[in-house]
Formats: sequence, C-alpha cells, structure tokens
Amino acid sequence: MTNLKTIGDRLWDVQETEEYSARIELIKTIKKNIFKLEYIDEILKESDLVVNGEGEKYQSVYIGSVLHWLPSGKYYTFWSDSNVEKWEIELDGIWMETAEKELETIGAFLVCGEGNSTDLFIQRGIEEDF
Repeated sequence: MTNLKTIGDRLWDVQETEEYSARIELIKTIKKNIFKLEYIDEILKESDLVVNGEGEKYQSVYIGSVLHWLPSGKYYTFWSDSNVEKWEIELDGIWMETAEKELETIGAFLVCGEGNSTDLFIQRGIEEDF
C-alpha cells in the first residue's frame, strides 16, 4: 500500500519547485527597467509645480494605481496583510526597490496619494524657482 502522505509531499515539492522557478523568472523581469526614464524626466519638467504644506516645491505626475503597478496587484499595509501571500509581498518589495533606484537616477521618487493611498505619483523636488 502506498503512503498517501509521501505522495502528497512529493507533489507539493514539485509544485513548490515550479512555483519557485516562476517567481525567480518574475523577479528577473521586475529587475529590468520599470520606467522609461527619459520620458518621465520630460513629463516631470512639463508638470505643474506642487507646493506642500511645508513650502517644499515638487514636480509631480500621477502614474496610476498601485493595483496596476505592483506585481501582486493588491493594496495592503504591514499591519493588515491577510489578502496577500508572503511571496507577493517579497515581489512587491523588489519592484518598489527597483523602481526607487531607477527614479533616483533622475532625482525623483514614488509617493502614494494623500486622498487615496492607492494613487501613485512620481515626484521630484525643486530647489530653484521657475
């Protein structure tokens, strides 16, 4: 008689291996360029100037929802993440890190919206007057 637990464990190992391989491929894709930086740089230059409550000036462009941009396609917080798997959190983290590094090269950064935290903006601080 075959031990069903052993068969189940073997099937699980295969699924994990296939899933792991798929995740690795996704990570490789994510680590490629996320944004067309030349285009974003031009759009930021043409954007309206935003001044925050502290008097800091920014160029700001709305790029859509985190639901569109993040690999998981989900919105969650660190204290309430029951709607997302651990590996999705890891992929989203890799995406955010890669996006921030790319944007740093043009002096920009990502910001979530104040009114709607799923809104995603690219901003760049301005030190000189326009």
